[in-house]
Amino acid sequence: MTDLVTLTSADVANINVVKRIRRSPADLIAEAEETLARLKTAAALKSASDDPTVTLVSDALESINSQLREASKGFADNGPQSFEQRITSHQLWIDEIQALRTLSGEQKEDLEEVRDRLKAYLGNVSARAVEGSVPPQDEVQEEIQVLMDTDADFNLLSEAYIDAKNARLRFAASKKPMVKQAGNPTSQPQDEVE
Repeated sequence: MTDLVTLTSADVANINVVKRIRRSPADLIAEAEETLARLKTAAALKSASDDPTVTLVSDALESINSQLREASKGFADNGPQSFEQRITSHQLWIDEIQALRTLSGEQKEDLEEVRDRLKAYLGNVSARAVEGSVPPQDEVQEEIQVLMDTDADFNLLSEAYIDAKNARLRFAASKKPMVKQAGNPTSQPQDEVE
């Protein structure tokens, strides 16, 4: 058994009712005339399609339409091949490469300094070996550790590189279609670098 609901006039006023707007006879006639004009043009083209002159114009129009479609592809708002998406994707690659270049440049400079210190120490140890006063191996090992120790801290540069790479990977993953598994309609995001 169903309960009857009593609505007050205030309840009725609060109900959103979508009203259908009726078109005027003039609107209906205008729409019908547009449709008729399109149908007449299509019928005329179909009946005149055997005429070589009409075929020339029709082929030229089709050629222009084809070129227009091709030229318009990159202007799509959110397609993976839209100009904006491609620019963003390439800029993220550039950001990642620049971060890696900065990190590698700093590491290279630091490693060159360590190499120069080790070369100088090698010359010193070699000269002492020629003189017959070779230092003990444990002393040499300690000195090597001291020479290889640097004050360089690459954590910020490494984090900047990893952040740039993850931004690119997230963007790339957002452009890919969702991978669906049986019973799990969610996408599989690409793992980020840690």
